[in-house]
Amino acid sequence: MGLCLVFFLAGCSRREVTVYEVSKDTSSANSGPAASASAQDPHAGLEMAMPSIKWTKLPDGWTVNPNPGSMRAASFLITGKDNQEAELGVIPLGGMTGMDLQLVNMWRGQVKLPEVTESDLASQSAPVKIGDDEGRLFEMASTVPIIDDKQKGRIMVAMLKKEGTTWFFKLAGEDSFVASQKSALEDFLKGVSFVAAPALPAGHPPMAGGGGMGMGMMGGGATVPPGSGDHPAWQVPASWTEVAHSPFLVAKFEVAGDGGAKADINVSTSPGDGGGLLPNVNRWRGQLSLGTVDEAALSKLVSDLDLPAGKATLIDFSGSGAENGDAVRCVAIVLPLNGNTWFYKIMGSETLVAREKDVFLKFVQSAKY
Repeated sequence: MGLCLVFFLAGCSRREVTVYEVSKDTSSANSGPAASASAQDPHAGLEMAMPSIKWTKLPDGWTVNPNPGSMRAASFLITGKDNQEAELGVIPLGGMTGMDLQLVNMWRGQVKLPEVTESDLASQSAPVKIGDDEGRLFEMASTVPIIDDKQKGRIMVAMLKKEGTTWFFKLAGEDSFVASQKSALEDFLKGVSFVAAPALPAGHPPMAGGGGMGMGMMGGGATVPPGSGDHPAWQVPASWTEVAHSPFLVAKFEVAGDGGAKADINVSTSPGDGGGLLPNVNRWRGQLSLGTVDEAALSKLVSDLDLPAGKATLIDFSGSGAENGDAVRCVAIVLPLNGNTWFYKIMGSETLVAREKDVFLKFVQSAKY
């Protein structure tokens, strides 16, 4: 589930956020994907069916993003008088119960702030009106330049849990400009209403959607059948078995060893840097009952790796399983490619991962994008 975070957390800088198509009509109440299906094709827009939003009025300087992508119900581009830019992405996700602390620390990691503890969580947000409901507004700003190494950044995220879905309204951009949009954001949120996902035609099979990010993502515990969605052309080792995976993965495999040993291989991709290398490594270390590391310690855990597709980073460390304390090893490869980041990770029995490491590396090397 932690892998889902990178999809909607990436994108503090210009044009890094990809969003769903939103159709803006000329009425006072505008809506998202539900309004954009072609009248000539009753199936149009259903390949990535998801809930959408309506709004009563857009603030000055806000326009609907005309070129959306995956996992967003809406997106808005915001332009200032001096050509400043920011973006608001609207993301509905299921299965996010109990993840507030991980979310906040992921956002803080994006703006290079230290993590907080559970006891600090309440102080990180304030109430905010979202339509007829009350949500929470989180706000954090960097203390050092993070946008092109020249400007400080700021993130505001309004979060609302409603009918099994958690809605995120994430505004990101240059520090002072995003701060100046706070009142506009609050006014916009007051006029928001929610539209359920369009129903599939009678008898239509469930859809996984491109890359496994379709209707299934709206329910906690939903899975995507093996082989669903788009992925690179690759050579899967004969000893691996492809299995159903969460909607936030591109693919998932399992491999078995002696004495019931097993390991999982996960593949995912996300826009931009996927939240940053250090936050991801610390999240993986937490899964192995290890403490967090800083940038200096991180350098001892990683090495450079040349792949046919480009330069990547190899991460390798061991810890223990949370359930039984058995030795567990994690080997991961992080590949920036064409404005996105690919994550390949094998995690499981230490001896089995050691046996499969070369096989895992050959699998990653075989991928053609």
